[in-house]
Amino acid sequence: MNTEQTPDFVWDTHEIARTQARWLVESGECQTEEAAYDRVYGDQDLFQQEWEDLTDALGERLEAINPDGHWYVEVHNFGWRNQHGYKEFTADDGRTFLQEILPNTDCRFRIYFHDKEIHIQNFHHDSPTCNEWYTVLPARHTELDQAA
Repeated sequence: MNTEQTPDFVWDTHEIARTQARWLVESGECQTEEAAYDRVYGDQDLFQQEWEDLTDALGERLEAINPDGHWYVEVHNFGWRNQHGYKEFTADDGRTFLQEILPNTDCRFRIYFHDKEIHIQNFHHDSPTCNEWYTVLPARHTELDQAA
């Protein structure tokens, strides 16, 4: 995967907080960076709204690629043991799509689209070194490949 490409979607709560804190100081709503960060981290609606915006936009992209919502995913270098695996699942929205793929922990991720192939680079406490990668395809492609 070419990480020099600009990701189509990014989830990074630190970057969200930094951007919002910078805006609060520049707009004069907060006098110091510390006050801005206190305000940002006290505003859970900010992160919830950002998450909804990301998953809604992701869902629209997924619907355009694969309207039936059946997916096949392979993971490489999962977690601290660098495991590999795969699964098929159904998801008809961005939130369910990510819940089916990513571990149930605080994650930062980048999503790259290449036609109908999706690559997700994930970071979390058991995989902090950028090497956990998911490749996702519409499931019907894998069924056709296996039949051939």
